[in-house]
Amino acid sequence: MMNRSALRSVLGLPLWCLSLASSGLACGSTSPAAPLDTPDAPDVPDAPDLPDVPDAPDTAVDAAADRDANADADADATTQPGADASSPQGDAPAPSKDASSAPCPAGQQRCGGSCVAEGPLACGAGCAVCPAPVNGNGSATCVAGGCDLACNPGYAPCVQGGGVGCCLAAPACGPASCAGCCAGGVCRTGTSAGACGSAGGACSACGGWSACDAGACAPSPKEVLFGGYDGTRMLNDTWTWNGSAWTAVSVASPPPPRSTHAMATLNGKIVLFGGNGAGGSLGDTWTWSGAAWTAASVTTAPPARGGHAMATLGGKVVLFGGAVGSIQTLGDTWTWDGAAWTQLNIPAPAARVGHSMATLNGKIVLFGGQGFSDTWTFDGAAWAQVSGTSPYSRKDSAMATFDGAVVLFAGNSASLAMNDTWTWNGASWAKAGVLASPPRRSLHAMATGVGGVVVFGGLGDLNDLNDTWTWSGASWIQAPPGTAPSARVGHAMALLP
Repeated sequence: MMNRSALRSVLGLPLWCLSLASSGLACGSTSPAAPLDTPDAPDVPDAPDLPDVPDAPDTAVDAAADRDANADADADATTQPGADASSPQGDAPAPSKDASSAPCPAGQQRCGGSCVAEGPLACGAGCAVCPAPVNGNGSATCVAGGCDLACNPGYAPCVQGGGVGCCLAAPACGPASCAGCCAGGVCRTGTSAGACGSAGGACSACGGWSACDAGACAPSPKEVLFGGYDGTRMLNDTWTWNGSAWTAVSVASPPPPRSTHAMATLNGKIVLFGGNGAGGSLGDTWTWSGAAWTAASVTTAPPARGGHAMATLGGKVVLFGGAVGSIQTLGDTWTWDGAAWTQLNIPAPAARVGHSMATLNGKIVLFGGQGFSDTWTFDGAAWAQVSGTSPYSRKDSAMATFDGAVVLFAGNSASLAMNDTWTWNGASWAKAGVLASPPRRSLHAMATGVGGVVVFGGLGDLNDLNDTWTWSGASWIQAPPGTAPSARVGHAMALLP
């Protein structure tokens, strides 16, 4: 709401002058306001005198106003040139006009017996009705004899069409207030002629893999999707999601096709390990820079596997569990520091496959897997089991971190696909109450992204899926149809910062 003091600063009017001048009525008055004299108007013959009619009884307010006006007129009369100061007041020459209706200087209008700056609002005591904004988008309320203007959200007071209205508020930044370019409500200004965002340059001038940030081109965060199985073959295509659209990335030498692999982010790159290929389980390590996949040369690595989970903690990627085909289920813990794998020979959760992991508050959270509904945390040195309420037992679910919580979505429980959403706050699980959820699924992929957690694809009740959904922290929102990866299961996603 804009109070009278703020409104006065916009219009240059006093607090007690807040109603429409154009109406000819003082605010709260039932009679026309005193007309303004026009010095150059031609003379009009006087109308014949009418019999005197007794004045209507004055109200207390009218009486006070008349008293002040008469006092002013009397004072003026005593000092007029040629007046006899010793004569009684009644003998003094009467002024040609009542002072309360005398013309005001140029640029002013009469208001309540005084001359005030002209403006679209007039004045009046005991204001009963305030004029609505001339263009709508708000309302006006009478308070203590003045009109308070309240504009709708996103609008601000303005003078429009000879009256006061509510106009769209100026954006956070833009051509009028930003020397560079406006992106996401933030002014990006370059420091030199060649810098992005300088002199009104476009923020998209940095190209598809970067964005303008404080005058310099920087990598633009994107979720990266790789591989999976489409029902007929293993895949090795690479896609990126920028928060609104999918883009297929042409890669010269991608990793071999696979599914049920795992990916995590480390030092500005995405790390991929293992999975199941056409010839069985894989044990290779790859990194994605944003432009190319590179096979890591390592001397020691975890055994080949699929259905494992990875998450980043303290400058390292942590890998746990999985299975070697249908031969052996694993329960080992490994870390990747960007150059080498190291096995941690420590007590750990039971061997499992199809579990999920994510990082929150300096710890990795592990949940479930085939035949499990337990929760574990890892602080970089030891695993610890957490008791309490937990989601239902499941495998092939997915987890990601967003807005101070780990989000778990869907999975397969006793051969039944699910579509429930749970959040972990660092101490306990809570089932999220949502009005609409993505369809039931398992073997989908999920990653933290721009504006929320992004889910893509998976194994549905009747067929493989290729829909995209975003969890905002309170609800699921489906992306509109458009170009997207083909329907698939067992793929992986991670965020490239």
